[in-house]
Amino acid sequence: MQKHFKLSRSTLRELLAAKERDRISLQTDLMQAMSIMNQLSSPLNDPNVVESRRRAAVKTVRILEKEGLPCAIFGSMACKLYGNERGPYDVDILVLPPPSRHDVTLSDIKNIIIAASPEEFGYLGPSSNDIDARRPLYFQAKIRIDVVLPGMMNLPALLPAQIKWTTGSESTRLPVLPFDLLLFQKLQAWDDHRNARGGKFSHRISNDVKDIQWMLREGVPKYMKDWKVVGHDKWNNRSLFSEGFERLTKERVTAFCADYWYDKPLWRAIGFRTSRV
Repeated sequence: MQKHFKLSRSTLRELLAAKERDRISLQTDLMQAMSIMNQLSSPLNDPNVVESRRRAAVKTVRILEKEGLPCAIFGSMACKLYGNERGPYDVDILVLPPPSRHDVTLSDIKNIIIAASPEEFGYLGPSSNDIDARRPLYFQAKIRIDVVLPGMMNLPALLPAQIKWTTGSESTRLPVLPFDLLLFQKLQAWDDHRNARGGKFSHRISNDVKDIQWMLREGVPKYMKDWKVVGHDKWNNRSLFSEGFERLTKERVTAFCADYWYDKPLWRAIGFRTSRV
């Protein structure tokens, strides 16, 4: 004889709630898996796309050099040049005018680049001289070129000896930020994006974290292995790190470790405190 069991309303509610939690958990797992797959198949990682951004960087740097304007690449393009697997979204360039050209502006620099190769460089949309300093420059109407000057984004006026160069021929090698400064700049980008009003840049945070973690795991042992010993002297080099930037960087490391605690040993390895005292 078959028995029938009657479930109480409370038990039924508990079963339904558990089923809903399982559904949400499965949905979250699927979304995370899709995110990983999208990252792996990102068009930015396509070799042809990466090469097009490298060509844009080379072209821009050669124009600036010809005009007597030294420069250094930072951001995701610099990370890629140091060996990161993630493809860069755009090209960020710190321009370093010599004393004889101390009055050069961002608009001047962008117009110099455009004048040197108007068929390849330009603005998107109608031009207006009063806002050109804030308008992004584009290479072949699709690759964004962001140009900044010393003092912006806590970037210093690098000396020629402080600029690092990629390997390659004279025509293809590129200048980049020193690795330690690049790491702390990436940490600054993460902090800015997570604190942006209204979550405006929340979509960039995951890539910031991945870049920082790659730098800690792969780049630091190669380019900053002696930082724990020489870090004090490095911080005292105010031509690279202002007191304010040093303080903010240390605070950002603590904040980063609060969210990504498993990276604490990597920060400690280069002499950082990873928790508030």
